[in-house]
Amino acid sequence: MKNLFYTEPAKVWNEALPLGNGRLGAMVYGDPFCDCFALNEDTLWSGYPRMEEDPHSMEAIREIRELTAQGKYVEADRKTAETMHNFRCQVYMSYGKLYAQIATPNSKVSGYRRELDLETGVHKTLYALDGNRIEQTSFVSLADDLLVIRIKSDSKINVKFNEAVDLEHSVHTQGDTLTVTGRCPTEARTPDKIVYDDRESVQFSSVLKVLSDGGTVFGGGGCSNAQGATEVIALFSLCTSFNGFDKMPVSQGKEYTQRCKKIIANAENLGYEALLQRHIAKYQQQFNRVCLTLEGENFDHIPTDQRIRAAAAGTVDNKLVELLFDFARYLTIAGS
Repeated sequence: MKNLFYTEPAKVWNEALPLGNGRLGAMVYGDPFCDCFALNEDTLWSGYPRMEEDPHSMEAIREIRELTAQGKYVEADRKTAETMHNFRCQVYMSYGKLYAQIATPNSKVSGYRRELDLETGVHKTLYALDGNRIEQTSFVSLADDLLVIRIKSDSKINVKFNEAVDLEHSVHTQGDTLTVTGRCPTEARTPDKIVYDDRESVQFSSVLKVLSDGGTVFGGGGCSNAQGATEVIALFSLCTSFNGFDKMPVSQGKEYTQRCKKIIANAENLGYEALLQRHIAKYQQQFNRVCLTLEGENFDHIPTDQRIRAAAAGTVDNKLVELLFDFARYLTIAGS
């Protein structure tokens, strides 16, 4: 069993479990009341192509090298801070968060477990709310290039989806579809120096389509709602106008709105089971190339965070070494 699993939701970003296909990424927190998917896309950058050279940089580098060679590290560090930290470089921007609210905070949660299956690249959160068993499955498809979320319940539930987008944007809801359009900043040197002006910057569009089995879906107020359903499926796509490091992102940018809609339409036509199997097949073409097996006691029944703490305290856990080896390979596949 090649699973990372935990018995509590993630409280911070570093505790969330990652999904991705090298272009689109999500960090899944697994909150049973209001789950959070922290989203990003690899071409969401501030600014536009231009040369921004520092005419003093080479002179400063020579002086810093000389100070370092003389063992004057404090002076070298000070000179570096004075001359090298103001280089006009743009920054990567996160998209924001997608929330799936299933229950109110006074609901009783039992039997909680969240896991990332490294053999399939699929995340699951399993628990019961007031005795009603719920299973949430999510993956970012390597085959069809979108985030897929399925929430199954023994009894009928209501699910509200909404987005908290970090970038300048507008939201449009129509029926079962929520569309966000926006752009990255034209300048973003530091978190307190974000600029949107009339210069070009990367444009983006996202589409969230919510489907339900036996329930109704409607939009409004920047949200998409599924009511009275035992199965809810959310399809999320995000595309940008980025067309290369040397291309202006608007006047020379790629078409992105129709591309985003086409991904969703294709996924809806395929259906959930086909999307899942196509993703697993594509993922396993890479993951199954290598298998590491180490002798030792198997602690797979213990949550991953507890195993890491036990290993740090001296417990020999060779199967944890296997797991971390496979997790590194998973991250390489999901992130590149």
